[in-house]
Order: sequence, then structure tokens, then C-alpha cells
Amino acid sequence: MLGILMIRSNYSPIVAAILVVLSTSSSEARLKHRYSFTDSANDSISNAHGTVVDAGEEQNYVYAAGRLDLSANVAESSNNIVEDAYVDLPNGIISAAASSGVDGAVSFETWASIAQEHPWQRVFDFGTSNNGEDTSGVADASASIAITPNSASFGNGLRLICQSATGSGIVVDLPGPFPVGSVHHVAAVFDHTNASCRLLPD
Repeated sequence: MLGILMIRSNYSPIVAAILVVLSTSSSEARLKHRYSFTDSANDSISNAHGTVVDAGEEQNYVYAAGRLDLSANVAESSNNIVEDAYVDLPNGIISAAASSGVDGAVSFETWASIAQEHPWQRVFDFGTSNNGEDTSGVADASASIAITPNSASFGNGLRLICQSATGSGIVVDLPGPFPVGSVHHVAAVFDHTNASCRLLPD
């Protein structure tokens, strides 16, 4: 029951280290994807390679000190990205991992730091918006999971948002604020079947 995460950091400058997604099998937890972000967004386990999307003319990402640094982002919203960079992973990898596990359970583990606080910035965001791919807005028509280090509630605390395929959702909050400038380890568990969630910060 371990994994790693980072994705879609266009809401804020975020520095991400390693990304791994793990899924449970009938007997034990099994590693499904691992993204180390040392020099690429490649998956060292299943070859489900990601892509760094950099929308603008200026380069807003760099691989440095063994991690992906997105701190040059200017915190554009998801529907108005003209400059910021983010990581895009292949479609369906989380759903596939969940469906191969016991009761649709998937766990994630991430190491990430934020350079600045911005409301509703993301460490990662997996799922499909009702408005279609690469758009923000309501996402209650399919399963989704996201972590924001600045939820604009609970003292700008860490929030895990889980949404099941049936439309039921759950939110798990930890009091904030999320520390700026230092790397933190956060693990999250998502039951794809009934949208139960657990958040396990360091």
C-alpha cells in the first residue's frame, strides 16, 4: 500500500520529486507505475511514459537536483494556460490500476514541495472533467482523485478529494498551512468502488 504522485501543477509553482502509483492485487500490494522525474517523465515500471507540457514561449520547467522543478510557473488556471508547464500522464492508467486491485483500491505516494501558496493549486489531479479532457470544472460524472496543498479552508490545509464513478464523493482535510519550500511526503489511498479515501502525511 504505497505509491507516489505528482501531476498537473499548473495551478501553482510546485517542485515534484518522485511519482509512483501502486495497486493492490489479491495477495499483496503491487507496484504499477513509478515516475522518478530525475531527467524525464518516463515510467520505469510499465512504460506508461508521461509528457511535460509547456504551453508558452519561455521554458517553465527544468530537471535539476534529481527532480522536476516547475517553480517558474505563474499560477495560471487550468482553462487559461498560455505559459505554465505541467505533467500529463497517459489516459486510463489510474482506472486500470484500480480495476486490477482488490475492491478497486489504489494507493499513491508523493514527495513534493511548493514554492508559493496559491488557492486550489494541485500536487496531482487524476480524472476527467465533465467539460472534457484538459479543461477544469465539475468532474462528478466519472471517478477522480486530486490533492491540493492549499484548499483555502482549514487554515489553507492539505485536502484530498475523491469522487467515485457513481457520483459520490469524499473530502479529507488536514489543518494547514502546507509548509513552503521543503519537500514533504504524502500518501493517499483511494477506493475506486465507493470513493473512500485516506490521507497519510509525513
